[in-house]
Amino acid sequence: MKRNRYFFLVLLGIWISLPVVAQIQKRPRKTKAPNVSLNIGKTVQDSLRIPYFNLGLLTNVYRLKGVGINIISSVVQNDVAGLQFSGLANVSGGTVSGLQLSGIANVVGYDFSGLSATGFLNIFGHNSQGLMLGGAVNVFGGNSNGIALSGLANMAGGSYNGLAVSGLGNVSASDMRGIALSGLLNVSADDLYGIQLSSLLNVVGDRAKGLQLVGLGNVSIALAGVQLAGLANIVTGEAEGVQLGTFNYAEKVRGLQLGLVNYAKGNVKGVQLGLVNYTKDTASVKLGLVNISPRTRVQMLLTGGNTSKFNIGVRFLNRITYTMLGAGAPYLKFGDKFSGAAFYRAGLHWSPFNRFRLSGDLGYFHVENFRNKSENADIPARMYSLQARINVEYQVARKVGFVLSGGYGLSRPYNQNRTFERKPIVEFGLVLF
Repeated sequence: MKRNRYFFLVLLGIWISLPVVAQIQKRPRKTKAPNVSLNIGKTVQDSLRIPYFNLGLLTNVYRLKGVGINIISSVVQNDVAGLQFSGLANVSGGTVSGLQLSGIANVVGYDFSGLSATGFLNIFGHNSQGLMLGGAVNVFGGNSNGIALSGLANMAGGSYNGLAVSGLGNVSASDMRGIALSGLLNVSADDLYGIQLSSLLNVVGDRAKGLQLVGLGNVSIALAGVQLAGLANIVTGEAEGVQLGTFNYAEKVRGLQLGLVNYAKGNVKGVQLGLVNYTKDTASVKLGLVNISPRTRVQMLLTGGNTSKFNIGVRFLNRITYTMLGAGAPYLKFGDKFSGAAFYRAGLHWSPFNRFRLSGDLGYFHVENFRNKSENADIPARMYSLQARINVEYQVARKVGFVLSGGYGLSRPYNQNRTFERKPIVEFGLVLF
């Protein structure tokens, strides 16, 4: 009985030790790594055998230190330190330090430092530093530091620091620090510290501390720099800087808006320069042809006089200032051919009594004489007139009043050094609304 027990214990010990013995037998000896590895469809997964020169077709090595030249594909499971050439793709599971050249794609599972050039696609799983050249796209899973050039797009999952140039777009999921140049679009999900240049659109998810220059539009949550656009600049937060564009919009302004149309909501502590300026802040500085705030009173004036015989105008009446846009016809005598004028007037007003208003303004009139020049050599085809007026208004009802104007005008041809006429101005009409 005891003999059987001993025999059983010996068998049990042998059975337990078999995996350990097998593992010891599989453990490689620490031999020196070969200098040259020529592979054709061969897999080398031994971490101790590091090829310094790899030439093959569909090769798969654990680590490469040196040169790898592959017509179709090269797969390195860990790090690469050196130079890789491939006709189709280079794939590295670890970090790459050196130069990668591929006809289709370079793929790095972790960090990259050096130069990566491809005919189609560069993909970096984590951070990249250096020069990345992609025929179509460069993709960075983390941060990118350096220069990224691509024919289509550069995309970074983290921040981008450096120069990004692409034919279509540059996209960064975090901060953009440097210069982004694209043919279509630049997008930064967080702050911009630098310059964005594109033909269509620049988008910053937070504050833009730099310069945005675009052919169509700039969009930023909060601006602290300069926006230049051919069409529109939009800021939905505070704008502490300069906006230059055809249309400028900002939730708040603490700098300068310069454009054809400037629109700002909130507390405006800056200056608006444009044809049309609108703010919800009545105390802001607005310099333009038309300045509008929530307290602006829009009125219509129907008048007649000895210059333009019948006039219609729209007046934007603010606290002490007003501007007016309008047109009138005929400008010449009734016996002449048709003539007309478009005008702009700006002035100051004051109400000394409840129903009375006194005002004075200066006006610029553009006069078109149409067919009169061909029939009368003394009448120019077009001319301008500078006019000054003093106006007295009396309000007979809540939205109806009368206006009587007197002044003086000077008319001159655009291309001739002579005065067409000088004469006093007398007008009378209605004020509506």
